[in-house]
Amino acid sequence: ALFLTISGMLIFALVIGIIADGVSDLLDDLKKGRSRVIQSGHTLILGWSDKVIPTIRELAIANESEGGGVVVLLAEREKEAMEADLHGELTPDLLLGTEVVCRSGSPLIMTDLLKVSAQTAKAVIVLSDPTVDADESDARAVRIVMSLTGLKIRSHIVVEMCDVDNRELVLLVGQGNVETVV
Repeated sequence: ALFLTISGMLIFALVIGIIADGVSDLLDDLKKGRSRVIQSGHTLILGWSDKVIPTIRELAIANESEGGGVVVLLAEREKEAMEADLHGELTPDLLLGTEVVCRSGSPLIMTDLLKVSAQTAKAVIVLSDPTVDADESDARAVRIVMSLTGLKIRSHIVVEMCDVDNRELVLLVGQGNVETVV
């Protein structure tokens, strides 16, 4: 009887440990921005540059008449770093009811685009990459637009280009859903 009691306590402790590890991993994923965004009708911003904060401010002003909206930001940065930069610049009174959701990942990877519900976004904004030269940034934008069209996205896509010569290629790949800003 004593052996059964001790065995039962050890098995119970093992099960509790496994459950605690699973919950801890889930919370880490949430904290690091690896969880799925369950939204539709949101504005999706792909990439990070110095234009993120002014763009979110403008979107907040545009969404004010509707009581706010949701902006989802997907960039190849840590979620905590993005949120720290945003909270330093965007106070709740500047957001005007708009909620900003940050996710860490690459806009070039289909699973990351699915993670931010790109297929149900009302608009997608692709920002240029300021860390590389103009042609490489535009090539990256073309690949992102190709990934988005691969998801059969019907929403409006706005792409920031660095070189006006690459505009036609993005428009061709975008199949009529793309607008470029140089």
